[in-house]
Amino acid sequence: MEKHMEESGPLLCLCARVTEGEVVAAVERGALDLPAVREATGANTGCGDCADDVEDVIADHQERTALRTAPH
Repeated sequence: MEKHMEESGPLLCLCARVTEGEVVAAVERGALDLPAVREATGANTGCGDCADDVEDVIADHQERTALRTAPH
């Protein structure tokens, strides 16, 4: 997928013009899977080509959060 830079990061969803930052913000507010991010941001409501990219951002954020909250 071609990515364009926007103010809050690269566009993940060209159809809805949703950026990586908007997806991260949605995940931080509790959207923990693709359907929830779709509802919160509008991402993945057009052609569907961005599904893998959006799911990668969700997984990366959850992994980073797990690492920060893991007991040391």
